[in-house]
Amino acid sequence: MNVNRFHDSSSGLDIVQVMPGALYVSNKGECITTILGSCISVCLRDPVAGIGGLNHFMLPGLETDCDKDSDTNNYGQFSMTQLIEKMEALGARSYRCDAKVFGGGNMFPNDQEIGARNIEFSTKYLKDMGIEVTSKDVGLSYSRRIRFFTDTGKVMVKRLRSLHNKHISEQQTDYKNSLLNIDNEFNTYDPTQPPGDRS
Repeated sequence: MNVNRFHDSSSGLDIVQVMPGALYVSNKGECITTILGSCISVCLRDPVAGIGGLNHFMLPGLETDCDKDSDTNNYGQFSMTQLIEKMEALGARSYRCDAKVFGGGNMFPNDQEIGARNIEFSTKYLKDMGIEVTSKDVGLSYSRRIRFFTDTGKVMVKRLRSLHNKHISEQQTDYKNSLLNIDNEFNTYDPTQPPGDRS
């Protein structure tokens, strides 16, 4: 499922960590976290059903981006569809949902369009679906750690240090390259080591 669970001793929280190309939904009231560079996460919540979910995708998912043999959940078009479907399977309804959008940073010196394209895609997708975006923190040249509390819809955002940005950028470059290869190895990005400046 490409998620990890750990206990954060500084906050006392049990946390679900979503890796790149993954998503997680919950109807139990959980804290979901991920680390973003140029990738996008949409925190989606149905406040009536009390169901929330978060995804983490690398590219928009246009036909020119996708390889037929690749894991399509790494692309926004498919990741968003899966997120909504999994939430609706638990009882949520997309017309009741609101969204908060994060990421899309300018992390690649030689390719500054990835973050911008991800932002553009997520904005258009949610508008087309009639889902209101109530909050966002996107773009600019830094990475983010987010924590999404599915019971309240609250999101905590931590803008990470520049040194950590460089590390994430290097990892995401490897990850981006893996998406475009036929062998499709998706294990190069590992954000499981918090850098100490916890949210």
